[in-house]
Amino acid sequence: MRTAALTAVAVLACCRPPLPAVRAACLHTARDLQAQARASEVVVKALAMRVWPEPDGLVGGHFAVMAVYKGARAVKTVLHVGGTDLFNMHDKRMNVTGFSNDLMGDGHRVCGARVTVGTYYVLFADVVQGRFVAKDRQGALVEWTDGNERAVWHGLGE
Repeated sequence: MRTAALTAVAVLACCRPPLPAVRAACLHTARDLQAQARASEVVVKALAMRVWPEPDGLVGGHFAVMAVYKGARAVKTVLHVGGTDLFNMHDKRMNVTGFSNDLMGDGHRVCGARVTVGTYYVLFADVVQGRFVAKDRQGALVEWTDGNERAVWHGLGE
């Protein structure tokens, strides 16, 4: 009897359908954050100021830049910021489009941080046609914590 139960559990464990691809880009570990930091053109600490739905079912947001970890030249170019100081762009504003919301079409939650006004995030983006676009939709941001910031810096080789 016990052998039959163990066999049934083993069959269920091995034969489950694969998870949807959108879950693969989630940032749950320091290693995920490090990889995303290396893969992104722009990495910043930012405060979410406003969030809006986009026509394609994605979400856009308006952020205040608190710190630039990577891509300072790209940020300066897109925001038309002058001067020679690449990293002192505190409190500049940037719009970022292309975030996936945290719900699938059927209303079930998927991983990834939900963009919430008043929350600090580590934001991962690329510059596409002169605009900031969320990197990998689900893996585009994570709430800012000291640990997440250390993981990002470690990924960037600092």
